[in-house]
Amino acid sequence: MTRHLITLLAIATLLLGCTQEEQNHTAVTTTAGEPVVTFLAAANDPTRGTAMSGSFDTNASFRVYATVQQRVGDAPKAGTVPQVFINGDVVSYQRIPAHVKDGYIWVWKTDADYLWPQDNYMVTFYAIHPASAPQMTGFPATKSFAYTGGEGGQLIDGDTDLMYAYVQTHRDDNAFTSVTANVDDNSTVALRFHHLLSQVAFYGKLSNLFSSFGWTVEVGGITLHNINAAGTYDFGSASAPTLTLSNPSVAHSYSMHIASANGVTVNSTSAAVPLTSTTDVIMLLPQNPTRWNPATETIATTSGCYLAIQLRIVDQDGHYHLGAADRYDVVYVPFETGVYNDDEVQISWQHNKRYLYTLVFGGGYDDQGKPVIQPISMTTAIEPWQMVTEAGEARHQRNTN
Repeated sequence: MTRHLITLLAIATLLLGCTQEEQNHTAVTTTAGEPVVTFLAAANDPTRGTAMSGSFDTNASFRVYATVQQRVGDAPKAGTVPQVFINGDVVSYQRIPAHVKDGYIWVWKTDADYLWPQDNYMVTFYAIHPASAPQMTGFPATKSFAYTGGEGGQLIDGDTDLMYAYVQTHRDDNAFTSVTANVDDNSTVALRFHHLLSQVAFYGKLSNLFSSFGWTVEVGGITLHNINAAGTYDFGSASAPTLTLSNPSVAHSYSMHIASANGVTVNSTSAAVPLTSTTDVIMLLPQNPTRWNPATETIATTSGCYLAIQLRIVDQDGHYHLGAADRYDVVYVPFETGVYNDDEVQISWQHNKRYLYTLVFGGGYDDQGKPVIQPISMTTAIEPWQMVTEAGEARHQRNTN
């Protein structure tokens, strides 16, 4: 690998000089014996709807950025200006020589080697998953990255799990400062990733009217229309980035992953069934879209948000009141984030939260905004994205031989 000897103004020799005494306190030993920055990476549920406990998929990669400045105690020294230490290098899962002391054999590592600054400097790490996400611009002055709505593959596609991690730490020449119970020094930096997007899933049950008719609803697909797919995340001076949505909105349509390739049958007024996949849960920018108003707009004229649902309605005698045995008809439903337990409570999607919408069928509206038999209503449940109690501890795989 190419070794980068990072130069930070006139203090380069202080930052990068590595005495024999310093070499005795490294967690990763290279041929030259210097302390090299490596990482642990962990998150809860980083594979969308499938719960997992701890470690990242080893086929994944992310980018890491870091600044360095003088410190006083456990904080950067007031009045000092952060200098670039690592600028967007790609981090991947790699085998490196085992640490004699604790036997760690796997870590996440940048493509190039970065040597730890001496202990009188604070290092601030910012990490963005995946590595294919847009890179930070103007780092470290702005510390922001922008999705511009499709240019260069920068669209929020609904399937990519966008996450961030933030750690501020420093080297200690006597013993690296402990940052987690499972890692006894911080030459290896523990990155806890957090989700930046919102999950949206749909369930369905039957209206009392349809149930009284003896009708069953079959759902073949759901598409969510006019969702803003562009915005800018900015770390600024905070540990968590803030999102500014594109204005005007960069509207995009998202086809949901349906729960069954053969469609989903809804026949109960009480037991809601999953309409969309419980594992391939769609992920969108946090926002509060404006709903389509069927009283004043058609589907062709609206910029409001709505669902397009492939629907069949069949009675107990096998007669189709909507669609046919070999096809679905499309109906439309106004959609907004602020429908919460039948109350018109104004809410917005938040990052790291999962929103479960239950559609109560109904036949929806046609593309002119006219009711089809009976409009579809909906309620909402909100829960944290983390669906399991496992904390997802950041740890290496140890050499047990």
